[in-house]
Parts: sequence; C-alpha cells; structure tokens
Amino acid sequence: KTVTVSGEAAIVEGNQDSAVKQAKREARRRALEEGAGTRVTSNTIVRNFQMVSDEIATSARGVLVDETWGNPEVKDGVVTISLSAKVSAEALEQAICAVIKANHDPKVALVFVERQGSSDSPYKPRLAERGPIEALFTQSLLESCFTIVEPGVKVTEISRDGDIPKEVMDKIVENVDAQYILIGKADVVQTEHGMLAQAGMKSIYVGAHVKMIDTSNGQ
Repeated sequence: KTVTVSGEAAIVEGNQDSAVKQAKREARRRALEEGAGTRVTSNTIVRNFQMVSDEIATSARGVLVDETWGNPEVKDGVVTISLSAKVSAEALEQAICAVIKANHDPKVALVFVERQGSSDSPYKPRLAERGPIEALFTQSLLESCFTIVEPGVKVTEISRDGDIPKEVMDKIVENVDAQYILIGKADVVQTEHGMLAQAGMKSIYVGAHVKMIDTSNGQ
C-alpha cells in the first residue's frame, strides 16, 4: 500500500539537522500506522508496536520501501517533512519481533503444572510434553516475540495462588537466563453429569492460574 504522510519536530537549541531526523522518524511511524491497516489494531501488534515505536521507526527500511522525501519546511521553529512510501504490512510483524529481539531479547521460562482427568477419578499425569493449556500460553508468548527457555528445575506442584517454594524459585532464577518466569497451574476436567450428560454430551471444565515474575526484582 502506498501512503503519503508528514512528520514534524521542534527545533531545539537551533539544531535543525536533529529536528529533521526527528521529523523523519515521526513520518516513518505514521506511515507504518497508516499503511499496516488492521494489523496494527490487533492486540499483540499494538502492544509491541507501542513498546518499540521509536526503534521500529528507525529500523523501518525493510518495511517501508520506495521512500520519497519532500524538502524540509521550517515555520515557527518547527520542521515539517513529507514522505511517500510503500508499506509492506506482511513484513511488519516480522520486523516488530526482529527489533524487539535485537534490542531487548525478551526471554521467559515456563514453570507449568497441568492436570487432566475426570471428576470421578484422580487427575492423570500430563499426556504430552506440554498440555493443551500450557501450549496455548507458549504459542501466545512466541507470537509476542518472547524466546522460551527451559527452567532446568522439575516442579510437580504449584499452590492454589500460583506460588512455588522460595528455594525452588531461587534455584530456577539461578539456572535460567531469562527476564521473566511464568508460573502456571491448569486443570482440564471432564464431567458427565447434568443436562449435557442426559443429552449424551460431555462437559469440560478448563481453569488456569498464572503469574509472571520479573527475575530482576522478584515482583
């Protein structure tokens, strides 16, 4: 999609060159917002886009192509410059993650206990490496540009409030190279009671309690 936008910036302490650079960053940001359309309005993209908007603006040449700049105009101490460019919406999502990982490298360790079973029998052990609820969180984190790292400590029980013993947490923090630890407890329970059972259908209860810990301060 081809868009035409303008960016502006105030001239501070007479430094017009710096103002032109800032105006170009603003123009690129506006071009991305306008050209990417509905992609920018999705929850994941909005969150990430706002977090690294300036970094994306300076790294946008892979997303903005065929840039054509107008001549800078100065009025009342403000520089304004126009930009016409083609925006590749399909490349925007990859660009966002590339910029985030290059500048922040966000990593998270998952400590997840997931039980599966029925209301009439004890919970069964997990049937796979990752249960269905943990898989949902894993996919969401990957789509939000996180790198998943292994905690290196086996955890078999998490409290109702989503806590694990302090000594276990300390060991995980010591083992992992990650800014965050996601502690999760999930239950997938089948029941054959009530109106659904009378209709020959099964009811499935799914519940999860998760807590994300910042390893730098324990909050």
